[in-house]
Amino acid sequence: MTRESLAALVGLCELGVNPEALAQVVKDLRAEKKQMSEADAHVPDVPGPASTGDRSLQPAPRSSRKSDGSK
Repeated sequence: MTRESLAALVGLCELGVNPEALAQVVKDLRAEKKQMSEADAHVPDVPGPASTGDRSLQPAPRSSRKSDGSK
């Protein structure tokens, strides 16, 4: 926990928020963060256009000619 987070929690307690409720919120948030990071670890990589050789989604190369027709 960062100093800023701790300071925010102490400030909430000083404003009258129940410290036990804040402790439960911190526990819940940590558990949620852990679940989300575990879920992210199980998401398979999806190959994109560059890895499959499909160049249809890439921009077309620019022409070296000037637009007024001169060379």
